[in-house]
Amino acid sequence: MASGSAKKNVDILLGNPRRAVLSMSVPLFFAFLVQQVQIFVDAAWCSGLGPDMLSALTMASPVYMLVAAVGSAMGVGISASAARAIGEDDRDRAERLVSQAMAATVLLSLLSSAILFAASGPIISVSGGGNNLGLCMEYVTPFLLMSVPITLYNVVLGSLRAEGAAKMSMLLSVAASAINMVLDPLLIYGLGLGILGASMATCISFMAMMATGLWWYASGKAFLRPKFAGFRFDKGLLKEIGSVAAPQCVMGVAMPLMVAPEYYMVVSCGGPEGLITYMDTFRFVHLAMIPVSAVAAAMLPIVSAAYGRRSLPKMREAYGFALKIALAIAAACGIAMLVFADQLVMVFTYSDDMAHLRDEMALALRIYCLIPAAHAVTRISNSFMQASSYSKLAMMTTFFQDGLFLLFFWFASRISMTAIYSSATVIDILLAAFAFLLAAWVMRRVKEKLARDAAEDAPMRARFRPLHAEGSCRRSPGRSRLCSDSLFIVIGIYIRH
Repeated sequence: MASGSAKKNVDILLGNPRRAVLSMSVPLFFAFLVQQVQIFVDAAWCSGLGPDMLSALTMASPVYMLVAAVGSAMGVGISASAARAIGEDDRDRAERLVSQAMAATVLLSLLSSAILFAASGPIISVSGGGNNLGLCMEYVTPFLLMSVPITLYNVVLGSLRAEGAAKMSMLLSVAASAINMVLDPLLIYGLGLGILGASMATCISFMAMMATGLWWYASGKAFLRPKFAGFRFDKGLLKEIGSVAAPQCVMGVAMPLMVAPEYYMVVSCGGPEGLITYMDTFRFVHLAMIPVSAVAAAMLPIVSAAYGRRSLPKMREAYGFALKIALAIAAACGIAMLVFADQLVMVFTYSDDMAHLRDEMALALRIYCLIPAAHAVTRISNSFMQASSYSKLAMMTTFFQDGLFLLFFWFASRISMTAIYSSATVIDILLAAFAFLLAAWVMRRVKEKLARDAAEDAPMRARFRPLHAEGSCRRSPGRSRLCSDSLFIVIGIYIRH
């Protein structure tokens, strides 16, 4: 039986949307903050080893992103699908969804790591790390060998968020990051492992917290309890998870693959030091995005549960409230980046080897100051679309971004590094506008779907039917108006397979 605190978490998840967003965002913020601090610490320790080590850390990052893509995608998928089942008061299905997600993740992570063993070298070379391939491979090899704990850890966190257990998710994340930060200096310098020690510290921390999370489920303290007795894969449940996870996984795979030519163009313009300036300064943008990521992660299961209960007002309220909070915080962070750029970049330029990059990094950071607010709109809008069974539209925003990046960067790399920094900012603003328009369109589709079901299927209101199972353009005044817009015709056909 689930504990009293687990049931309380579910009550909050299904209750007032504003309270739920705040209640879940705060612990997730601290979890994401510590994770990002850990990434800063990794980079700071490696920067002490010289530019070659820091450059290898950056150029090898696409491979790590690919390793983590499966776990992140399945984590988002189970967070949305299990929360929706909880919203429908179908606890048994929610538990079976968690079991299916965990088992599928193990198989997918083994398959992906086997493929990446062969593909890592070419990916790093295309990224511009060919001259530093040995150090890059030294960094990524532990991630490839330990892909199961890395991916399963993310699924455990997503499952906990699905039932509103944001505090437990926070404890696991904070503990993992703390273990990592303690092990970093011991392995990198104490045992003389260098960059290999940085990746080993990460793998050990993930393994420890994955085991802790699985124990939490096995002990019965969670609201949901995965069931593996007589386990068999269920195509229907896997399809339900995959409707969110598959587009998310495509995004997770596409981003690092697109990063490779992006890095190549940056290196062709500014050399390895240009890549350090471009990427390491962007770490401050990632830091500013922590509260936004927390709000987006908190909002997703809340909207999914409201969708399961067929409550459009709660979906709309959760989305609007989350967007306002995220924008306010992101704007404040952007102002801080603009005003305190010179002081902030000292984190990466404290050593004599890096001091000559200080002014350039401060310039880049000031140009990046508009990106957090743009990211806020994109992240919150994408989470709403994922929670509403429109994950493919969220995926479209990623492809839109990747295409613009390659086009803009190709021109910018022929001009200067300043042009590259500016291109990154312009692209994110355009992406935010695109994502917001798509989210508004989804809101209208959800409203029409629920209104039609209420009128045509009143006796079966308690039974959930996914949006993407319906036809896209039935005749009605609202539908005719939507279908008259050529842009939305294309989108409608795409998301209906």
